[in-house]
Parts: sequence; C-alpha cells; structure tokens
Amino acid sequence: MCEPSSMKQRSPLAQWRIDKGWTLDEAAEAFGIKSKGYLSELERGGRCSVATALEIERVTEGAICAATLNPDIALVDKARAA
Repeated sequence: MCEPSSMKQRSPLAQWRIDKGWTLDEAAEAFGIKSKGYLSELERGGRCSVATALEIERVTEGAICAATLNPDIALVDKARAA
C-alpha cells in the first residue's frame, strides 16, 4: 500500500527508539533527558547540547551520530578531518 505524500518519514532517532521498543519515557531516561517532550523535540529535528548528543551516540552504540544532533560536533569533526 502506498503512503500518502503528506506522511513524514521518521527521524533516525525516532526510528531507532521505535525499533528498540522503547517509549519516549524509557528513551529519555536512558539518554539522561529529563522530559519526553524534549526528546520528542529532538526526534523532530531539534538540536541538543554536546553532552546530550554524545550520550545519545553512546547509548545507541553509534547508530545515531552525535554530529546530527548538534552542529558544533559536526564542525569539530570537519576540522579534525582537515
């Protein structure tokens, strides 16, 4: 069955959480985030602190790259590669 074009694709973070079978509350706790609302915001493309981005990368064992959650990390990675 074809999905309507108005359906948005899930973010990698949201898809990872769903694949893991975790609720927003469970994932927020695992990532050290105090509210599921904030995690939901991140799943919709919001940016987080460097510490939170690195913790999400650690908990997901690299499935979610910290640089996708915080542009400052991407800048550091780019500078290291130069």
